[in-house]
Amino acid sequence: MDELLAELRRLRRLERRRRRIAMTVYLATGAAFGTCIYLARTRLSAFVGAHTWPFFLVLIAAAALLFVLATRFEADARKVAERAREVEAKIDRLQQR
Repeated sequence: MDELLAELRRLRRLERRRRRIAMTVYLATGAAFGTCIYLARTRLSAFVGAHTWPFFLVLIAAAALLFVLATRFEADARKVAERAREVEAKIDRLQQR
């Protein structure tokens, strides 16, 4: 029983950590996409004219990759939460005996 409780605490901590990381990466993604939108609205002609448009494309690609990374962390957090619910159900069954 103590092992299950320790496992549950560990899983809950891991879930919170994954969700915090995902939220931080989502924030960075929003900043990157916001920067892309700002640059596209105000400085796109300067990027194209000065032949620095690859920087703009790299920024868009980085924002997309950050979004994928954040989504992966969120999916991992959901998997850990599901495992925690399974452990919690085991604990409940053991306590009912």
